[in-house]
Amino acid sequence: MGTIRNFLNTTIGQGSTEYALIIAFIAIATIVGLTAMGGDLQSFFNNTATTINGL
Repeated sequence: MGTIRNFLNTTIGQGSTEYALIIAFIAIATIVGLTAMGGDLQSFFNNTATTINGL
């Protein structure tokens, strides 16, 4: 029981939680950004594929 209590009282868990939250926020921002630019990205990749196929 003492080992569990010591583990819960350390800052390692806190640091891991902070990193997890940062990663989650970055993932959400990336998804929102890519969704907002979805049509433009699709056009870009379609044009690129057409150009490559024409070579």
